[in-house]
Order: sequence, then structure tokens, then C-alpha cells
Amino acid sequence: GLRFLHEHGFDSMDFNFVAALDRYGRNWQDMIKEVKRLADETGMLIVSGHLPFRGKNPEMLDEKVKICIEMAAALGIKRAVLHPLGDNRMPAGEENHSFWYAKNIEYYNKYIPLADKAGFKLVTENMRDPHQASGCHRYGSTADELIELADLLGLEICWDFGHAHEAGLDHYTELIKIGHRLTMTHINDNWQGPSDEHLPPFYGTGDWAAACRGLRE
Repeated sequence: GLRFLHEHGFDSMDFNFVAALDRYGRNWQDMIKEVKRLADETGMLIVSGHLPFRGKNPEMLDEKVKICIEMAAALGIKRAVLHPLGDNRMPAGEENHSFWYAKNIEYYNKYIPLADKAGFKLVTENMRDPHQASGCHRYGSTADELIELADLLGLEICWDFGHAHEAGLDHYTELIKIGHRLTMTHINDNWQGPSDEHLPPFYGTGDWAAACRGLRE
């Protein structure tokens, strides 16, 4: 994959820690050394990555995240996304907000010192919010919720255009709020339905004129 991107004109890439961990498990060290060797050989920069967000239980997820932080340190990346915690079936309201706000402060504070030691910044990302029609809300799906975490904890922000489109948000309005905190993007499209299709831009119904205007400004 790294060679393919290099040969087709890319000079940098994002590394999928989740896929690497699923394939290699605890025996990841030799694979990461080979990836680093190829990156050095081709001049490709591995600038970012995505930390795990699923586990059979909180303990398993914690172990996965910590292993991938070690991978990130070995590759020398600059930043990595860590999804905020939330439940998209919890009724919207102040109780929802207060509960998940506190949970996320505790969650991110667990990994910020490890990321600092590994030499990279943690980045929070806007989430899908597919059950609004039934009066539910997933914490971490809006710019305002990301900003309150980022400003308190010193996090950066990744804007996922597919997640935002599913949540019915206006890219321009949200990006202008985020401003200088934006250091990563996940650029993809969808049909604003129950599935997050991860289509290329213009293959779904996202507003890419608003997206590009927000990014430019």
C-alpha cells in the first residue's frame, strides 16, 4: 500500500493501526520496522494514524489503544485520531451531554500522557449521529462538543465529512467554528442514510461547495 501510494504521486499517508493490529496482534514489531524501512526508502511520510475504537470490553479496547500508541511511536507519526465516547441511542438533553462530557475527559486524560511520551498529538473526531429522528444524540458529533473537549484537554480536531453529512450538519458553519483546531480531515461522502458508505466526494449527496469554502476560509 505504501509503495502503491508513492508510485502514484503521494508524498505522505495515514496509517491504519486498527487493520495492522487485527492482522498482526501482539507480533507487530517486525511489520512496523518493515513499514518504517519502506517509508525511509521511498521518502514517504507517515504523518497520522487512527487508534482503535472497538473492543469486546473496555479492558480489551484499552489494551488495543496502548499497543497502537507504541506503533505510532515506532513510526514517528505526528498525530493520531481517537474517537470520543458516546451512545447514539441515548436521548438528547443535558443529562446526555453532562454524562458523556465527563466520561470523555476521563477517557482522553488516560491516553494524553502516553501520546505525549510517544511524541504525537491526540486528535478527536466528529461522530455519526444516525438516530436524531427518534430524539437521540451521540455526544461528539458536533463542532461545539469537539471544541469543548479540545480546548480543555489540548486536543486537535479531525473533521469527518461523511459523519457530519449523516448528522445533517452544514460543513461550512462547523468548520468555521473549529478554525485553527482543525489539523486532520476524513474526506468521504454518503447518501445521508443509515449506512456510512465512505464514498468518494460527489458520489453521495454531501455539500462539497460548502465543505471547500469552509476549508479555504
